[in-house]
Amino acid sequence: MGYRRDTVHAFSRICCESIAKAKAHGDPLVLTFGKVDPQPNTVNVVPGKTVSPWTAAIPMPVS
Repeated sequence: MGYRRDTVHAFSRICCESIAKAKAHGDPLVLTFGKVDPQPNTVNVVPGKTVSPWTAAIPMPVS
């Protein structure tokens, strides 16, 4: 396991830390992770690349 470089595992850690920081910031911050695309997306192959769009925004108040 020491040689394993699983990008999905790394991405999940980024997600957890980002969500924790967004919660600490508080409302009205919105954090969204889109589709997660590990590459190659093949059974029994450790992904070497993970692509996911994400957005962090503070919505503008509606007057």
